[in-house]
Amino acid sequence: MELRNGIAAFDPVTLRIAAEQLPTVQLPEALDAEMPEHLVALAEVEVTPFNVAAKIDTGQLTWDVDAELKHFTTYAGSQASGVQLSGARVAELEDAVVARVNIKLEDRKIRAWFAELPSEVAELDAFDLVADVRRWMKDFSTEDKKVDTLIVPQQDVDYEAFVKGLDRSTRQRIRAVIDEKGAHVVAETVIMGKLPSWGTPKEVTLGERGPVLFWFSEGNENKALPFAVVYTEAEAWVGE
Repeated sequence: MELRNGIAAFDPVTLRIAAEQLPTVQLPEALDAEMPEHLVALAEVEVTPFNVAAKIDTGQLTWDVDAELKHFTTYAGSQASGVQLSGARVAELEDAVVARVNIKLEDRKIRAWFAELPSEVAELDAFDLVADVRRWMKDFSTEDKKVDTLIVPQQDVDYEAFVKGLDRSTRQRIRAVIDEKGAHVVAETVIMGKLPSWGTPKEVTLGERGPVLFWFSEGNENKALPFAVVYTEAEAWVGE
């Protein structure tokens, strides 16, 4: 994950949705889990000859607890705007302090999670981070306690970067706002198709790597049936 201006982000859900449109894409085991059905129901998928895009826009999520803005002093000594929430649950785990708050997606209750790390990190791996988050959610109920108030940083994130570690060029953009009203998140994954890499000069020879089909049609789209679809192998081609 690329750290940009103090931000790194990754969305495994839209990545899974996009990858499932391309059966040859191999995903790490960290993404082998059930999908959040209500969020997945919001997904918009677009498939073209050049790429596959999956996007989820949550719309405005609203806190299921009382919330207000409150300033606090950060670990760096600066002042920041925070969101003070009532009725949260917090667990002090071995490598993070993890908090959970109820938030509503329309009339459905989902969870907003936060985790504080002991120190800044020099680098992050997206799939290792997913594994950590899943472990924290699993261990949370063994240590969690209700607190009167929880303050988390107010957020306004707009992050875009390539996803490393996949066999296809994959780019994500994640926008997220967290304030006293609730949260609004838009996550999008675009997986590029394996297109030819044009060299110089821009010459393409079909038949150098395998058999060739040809056919005819009217129009640029597939509205009409193709005419005379022909598959040919090398032995059938006209020689010199």
